[in-house]
Amino acid sequence: MRKGVDFTKRFFLIYCLAWVPYAISYIAVFLTESTLGFLDLILMMSLSIVPAAILGIGVVGLCNKFDWSLHRRIWFFPLHILLALTYSVTWTGVLFLLLTLVRYSRTGVWSPISFAGFGLSWQIFSGLMLYATIASIIYVAQVVQNLREEERRAARAEALYTQNALAALQAQLNPHFLFNTLHSLMALVRYKPEIAENGLEKLAELLRYSLKDKREAGNYMVRLEDELRFVDNYLELEKLRLGERLTVNKRVAPETNDCLLPAFTIQPLVENSIKHGIAPRNVAATIFLSAEKKNASLVLQVGDDGIGSELNELDDNDGLGLNLVREQLRLQYGDDANFEIQTLPEKGFKVGIELPFRTSPEA
Repeated sequence: MRKGVDFTKRFFLIYCLAWVPYAISYIAVFLTESTLGFLDLILMMSLSIVPAAILGIGVVGLCNKFDWSLHRRIWFFPLHILLALTYSVTWTGVLFLLLTLVRYSRTGVWSPISFAGFGLSWQIFSGLMLYATIASIIYVAQVVQNLREEERRAARAEALYTQNALAALQAQLNPHFLFNTLHSLMALVRYKPEIAENGLEKLAELLRYSLKDKREAGNYMVRLEDELRFVDNYLELEKLRLGERLTVNKRVAPETNDCLLPAFTIQPLVENSIKHGIAPRNVAATIFLSAEKKNASLVLQVGDDGIGSELNELDDNDGLGLNLVREQLRLQYGDDANFEIQTLPEKGFKVGIELPFRTSPEA
């Protein structure tokens, strides 16, 4: 729906100020061309400009009624030509009446003032130009207003798309994580039921975190401290299965705890290291996890000293969690986030992430 100019206090203030340059130019011209005194010039200026300004408010209303969205209609410009003539003739008639009343108040004789020849033509022309100026300004304001509204709608649509896309990605991450975790617990249930019971408690903690964003609709950003607590619970669960084969080396700068990032950013990276770098081997291995603030960015690194691989050997299934995290960062930050994988056979696997350091959601 198109919206015109609102008649607010701010509008009337700006509208009155817009007439000031016209009033000054009116006085300046007549000071050089007229023998009238200054006070008489002020009176003449007021008698001319005040009616024009009052009638101009009607022009604004007409421009709101016949807004710029109708300008392609065949009747649009002929209508404005007719309205401009009406405005000009009305203004001329009001000015004629006011000047007659001023003469009558001074002389006591009713002697109508008339415009003729060049004076009348100039008065009519001035009225047409005033109408055109007012209408042009209002229509430009409407166009600017409509463009801004379209930009706001586009921004809202883009935000909604991003939100829906993030929801879809995290809907994939949740079952991906849950399936792999349950698969790990199945082995414990068969051979170490006591440990499996402890594992189920850890799983309950993980599920509470993974469902948190469902309770808080549309909020997919979490504090780094909360994401790392979730990762710690996940690692504790994996340690029940892997035992001493899994060691964690974590370095997290305290100032990064409040930084916001999309939920499920770190856990899939840790899971990838365990699944492909540590679990296939029977020897001890270490997962490295670090977080630091560098300038205006949060720098995360997750890696392992496991078996590694060639980048081109990562198939679609192996890289599912990584690809989802990469896409999640792209949707949330665009080109402001970096996601880099480094791996070589027997050299381990490392993922580096750099994203904007923010402690509150963007407006």
